[in-house]
Amino acid sequence: MINFIFLIFSQSTLFVEPPRIEKVYLKGRKYVETIQIEIQNFPAHIEIYVEDFTIDEEGKVKFEKEGTFNFSLSPFIKIVPRSFDIEKGERKEVRILINLPDTINSYEKWCMIIVRAYPKIEKTPRVFVVGEIGVPVYGMFENPLPVANLINIDKEKDKIYFLLENLSPVHIRVNGKAFILNEENEKILEEDISNLVILPLKKRKFYFEIKGNPHLIKKGKYKFLCQINYGGEEDLVGEKEIELP
Repeated sequence: MINFIFLIFSQSTLFVEPPRIEKVYLKGRKYVETIQIEIQNFPAHIEIYVEDFTIDEEGKVKFEKEGTFNFSLSPFIKIVPRSFDIEKGERKEVRILINLPDTINSYEKWCMIIVRAYPKIEKTPRVFVVGEIGVPVYGMFENPLPVANLINIDKEKDKIYFLLENLSPVHIRVNGKAFILNEENEKILEEDISNLVILPLKKRKFYFEIKGNPHLIKKGKYKFLCQINYGGEEDLVGEKEIELP
């Protein structure tokens, strides 16, 4: 089954598959991964970059040039090819060559493969991007049992949130459910938590919107509950009473 991620712009659709590369690798070895690239509607020129990234507590991704951070996997990656032309509806394979030294002393390194598409128009400079997709690459050199902590549940302006901390030396993916109950213990809001990434030794918030929700416009006390699966031995369960003025 093909699982594409995609971005749609005014004139084109850029597809990249798989959406991420996430594997345990052995130090001192060489690996080859592949991604498939396809663009619809018109011919394009593709350029591929490697960048470092972090994810802050609010879930915002910050990019830096490759090799910036000590967790960067980018110095050990080579992209073949890094640029090429592609016809409408054509699919191209790009190889990601990973050459890992045996001197790596961390549990995990990561980076982002940026696939950028430009219109291929004869005698016209490429001055704008018609599509861009980031494919995260996580290289884990150990696979320890993840450890996480539910630090806090609270209200922030028009949002209720819980704060998670990843205590592991590798990234974790968080799944689960969160609920809000009214004073009669009736469930008035339920939301799934799916593939929320928290990088090693980082914190991240997960928000519930209050503003505009017809069930949460009344003053009073509400109960917030969450059950979180992060890949550890047991789920994290949290509960807190929230009062809306």
